[in-house]
Amino acid sequence: LFALERRNAFLEARITERTDALARKVDELAVSESRARAAEEDARRADRAKSLFLSTMSHELRTPLNAILGFAQLLVRDHALSRTHHEDVEVIQRSGEHLLGLINDVLSIAKIEAGMVVLENRAFRIEDVARGAAKIVGPRARAKGLRLTTELAPDLPPAVRGDEGKVRQILLNVLGNAAKFTMRGGKIGRAH
Repeated sequence: LFALERRNAFLEARITERTDALARKVDELAVSESRARAAEEDARRADRAKSLFLSTMSHELRTPLNAILGFAQLLVRDHALSRTHHEDVEVIQRSGEHLLGLINDVLSIAKIEAGMVVLENRAFRIEDVARGAAKIVGPRARAKGLRLTTELAPDLPPAVRGDEGKVRQILLNVLGNAAKFTMRGGKIGRAH
């Protein structure tokens, strides 16, 4: 009987130890869960602050950029400009439009992070996008003593469907890198 009482006392002590350990683990889990909720709320606040910053900066950048684009559009219509100056103004206009696209891309990234991205799917002329990108990068190529020419396949469709802004960005990146890293070059074939 004494051995049974000792065994029961031992088991009760073990149960008490296990219960106390379990209670400590529950408390630790509650603290950890509380910290996780606080971190999640901090992340939400930071996301809201970032979104507010991006929308504010977007507005602040668009205002002067729209003025630049407006004046460039007026100058493009000025028939008194020489052909060279007219081409330069067109480059300014296309570069401004590209910058506006980049601003929109930054906002798109914020939308992607927020799970609200929309892929544009509209008809556009790939020829116009390719030639426009070449005209934007052309001055950089000329500054290095390079000549950038655009040759498009004669059987290009008149229009394609897709995200024109993303296609433009890809072409500008490829052409910009080509101008940046090319020391000298030549004809390598037709662009399709």
